[in-house]
Amino acid sequence: MMHKYQHHKPALDWDDAAFGEGWALYVFQQVEFALTYNYGYWMLGFLAKKPVEIVRYSSVCRAVEAAGQCVSSGISSTKSPPIIQAGLMLAWWGVALPLGFLVVRKIGIEHVGAEGYVPEAKPSKVSEGDPASEVAKL
Repeated sequence: MMHKYQHHKPALDWDDAAFGEGWALYVFQQVEFALTYNYGYWMLGFLAKKPVEIVRYSSVCRAVEAAGQCVSSGISSTKSPPIIQAGLMLAWWGVALPLGFLVVRKIGIEHVGAEGYVPEAKPSKVSEGDPASEVAKL
């Protein structure tokens, strides 16, 4: 598709005969992105042993995503052909899939999430005679 668009600039209008194939590819890519994103956050929930770790893992995930978007924006701002951009995307998938498999294969076995996590009860630091302590007693 990228090669075809590189040689013949499409109008991508409803009346264009090739509109459907370009539009369908775009829709499939958006659905794939949403499903992958949802699956990634589902996995983060299993990796975290405590609820606070979910926030940390999500932050790291978002940072890596932002770095990827910066690289993508940098590549898109060059005059490189779209086929190079598609090749780089597939190369990153080739790197990510085997590494992701190493984590995914242990979900439910080693990574079970916050199953059995019991929050620690912290003693209150409210002193006698403090208005907050009177409210706490109610």
